[in-house]
Amino acid sequence: MDDLLKDGLERLSIAADAGMIRRLETYISEIELFNPVYHLVSYEDKDELIIRHILDCAAGCPVMREREGEGCSVADLGSGAGFPGIVLAILMPEYRFSLIERMKRRVDFLKNVVLRCNLSNVEVISYDVKDVRREFDCVTFRAFHPLYDIIGDPAELC
Repeated sequence: MDDLLKDGLERLSIAADAGMIRRLETYISEIELFNPVYHLVSYEDKDELIIRHILDCAAGCPVMREREGEGCSVADLGSGAGFPGIVLAILMPEYRFSLIERMKRRVDFLKNVVLRCNLSNVEVISYDVKDVRREFDCVTFRAFHPLYDIIGDPAELC
């Protein structure tokens, strides 16, 4: 697992120190532990979990770093198992992440991961996305409803 994760991050041109790798491994272990009961994410084996989920989420790091300044606030909508928010928070500790999730079991899972991975740059917000009344510099989401389901008719926002 260690080599696949490290090699994948290198191929994505993402510099990850030993602490980041350790946190990603802890996160992967937590998914493996809780997934049979919580049904957080679909995958066949650990390699697929790393490639299809962890590295897929990590691929956003270079783009975010290019477009957003250090210390920006990021909302991860419908965070679920923490994709992409947890992965990005581990790899980008200089950013502040708010994981927004309405389902209690997923909120509990996310809070556990934040503690286990010692992520001081992450808060878990237990609300429906429609009820959050804060501004963020950047928004991420993955495997989420179409945005118009959440924000309604864009013409009404103007």
